[in-house]
Amino acid sequence: MSIGTELEEKKVKNINDEVHVELIGLSKKYGEYYAVKNLNLKIKKGSFTCLLGPSGCGKTTTLRMISGFVNPTEGDIIISGISQRGIPPHKRNTSMVFQEYALFPHMTVRDNISYGLKLKKLPEAELKKKVDYMLEFMDLTSVADRFPKFLSGGQQQRVALARSLVMEPEVLLMDEPLSNLDAKLRVKVRSELREIQKKLGLTTIYVTHDQEEALSISDYIAILDEGVLQQFDSPWELYFSPKNKFVADFVGLNNFIPVKVEKVEKDYMIVKVVDKTIEVKNRYSASDIKENMILSIRPESIRIYPVEEANDLIKGKIKIHNFLGSVVRYWVDIGSQDIIVDDHDPYQKPILSGEVGLRFESFGINLFGQ
Repeated sequence: MSIGTELEEKKVKNINDEVHVELIGLSKKYGEYYAVKNLNLKIKKGSFTCLLGPSGCGKTTTLRMISGFVNPTEGDIIISGISQRGIPPHKRNTSMVFQEYALFPHMTVRDNISYGLKLKKLPEAELKKKVDYMLEFMDLTSVADRFPKFLSGGQQQRVALARSLVMEPEVLLMDEPLSNLDAKLRVKVRSELREIQKKLGLTTIYVTHDQEEALSISDYIAILDEGVLQQFDSPWELYFSPKNKFVADFVGLNNFIPVKVEKVEKDYMIVKVVDKTIEVKNRYSASDIKENMILSIRPESIRIYPVEEANDLIKGKIKIHNFLGSVVRYWVDIGSQDIIVDDHDPYQKPILSGEVGLRFESFGINLFGQ
């Protein structure tokens, strides 16, 4: 799709099943240390994919290998069916937006955006058409002649993005591009980013350590830990069906409670939590089911009731609570440990104290080996 086309001619491209970027056994080793180890990913054309994980997990190293700034120790990167082995960054049809934006301070917005096109020796008329279009598309026309120091953080971020998009890359790579913005502006700009990506139908790979950011803008998320892929899935699947305890613990809040498996049937299991038994959907292979397991359940999947309504429920005692507006967050002692409970209907009942009853909703439960 040419950047020079009119804005109204832009059409949203749906994600299809075509694999656009494939990482095959990708590894990067420094001495005896693996920054990334045997990473296999298939990224669909037109998708927005986040690489998520704690500091040092290998997400930025992965992005830099895709861009060509870091050479892999092992494995390969395939873009549109072509191996990128030996291809330098400037000859790959990718474009990188860096954390620090890397704008040229002595150049105006227009000159920053046009810099890459000038290096390609594009004819002046074509260059101007592409840059003018990008200024309009990114709502930067009114600041085209300003220098970066006179721009807001959000405007600087849009200039950095425009400079990448004007090169019409096959794949857009973004390395924590919003980390320098304040919290409120981050939410606004990330929504704009997602809207732009969907309009262009551009395959985008985005590095972040912010779980909320990844969940809100991604089609798919790859979670890494110590260079190893833990799960690659949709945000929904990652949140509600984590593959292991690390993913369950890393994405959102979770409670982890030791339980004993008392009965296993084809479709359900009975597990003992403290002194009560509850039914859990059986989604596990026989080899994964042990007598003693760890039950994970999110705070919003636990219902809390006054003690007088607590017949046959798990009993607990509220230690503290936080009123967060639309949510009351309780820390409840269930005898063996404290767990977090989020009540999303605080206007329906008064804030509770003392003894309470808890009901675990089965849709929010996952089981892991100890």
